[in-house]
Amino acid sequence: MIDVPGATGLIDTNYEGKADACLKALEDHDFVFVHVEASDEAGHARDLKQKVLAIEYLDTRLIARVMKGIEERELRPQSRSCPTISPRLPKATMFMARSRLLF
Repeated sequence: MIDVPGATGLIDTNYEGKADACLKALEDHDFVFVHVEASDEAGHARDLKQKVLAIEYLDTRLIARVMKGIEERELRPQSRSCPTISPRLPKATMFMARSRLLF
């Protein structure tokens, strides 16, 4: 587990710090899981405005930053043993399930 300063689990969490920690971890890991609790907490509070804002922050402050970092750093799969892996694909594939991201 990576400790990200300013990670609160709420809307004010450090999205950029989580994105930067993810990119650093991808330098020597094939899989990184980034957990963002903010949209889930807003849902539990039944606060639609905070839920929407959390998803917008997730998109603009975390996902966009990670994707840009992947492109800039040209992070690629380390293993070429599988014929279905193209060297042109980024090493991280992103899925969004609720407020959780899998990289």
